[in-house]
Amino acid sequence: METKEFIQNYREAFGSKAPLPLQIFAWHNINLTTLAIDACAIPFVLVGAYLGIRLVKFLPEREFRIFTTVVTIISVLVMLLT
Repeated sequence: METKEFIQNYREAFGSKAPLPLQIFAWHNINLTTLAIDACAIPFVLVGAYLGIRLVKFLPEREFRIFTTVVTIISVLVMLLT
């Protein structure tokens, strides 16, 4: 079965409710290497969530909105310049 036929059959059977098997078996863009890299990011996600929750409690809403806007602008500039 060709990839396009597999994808069509998969979509008819499952719709968009289970995209992970399609990513693994049809497009081959999830493998052990990508899973290992994702696993390495888990501690940073947890620390970021913890710090974010603490920051939200600490900053008043107006300052928080300014902070998120500034951080977003900095992130966009970094992406554009690299």
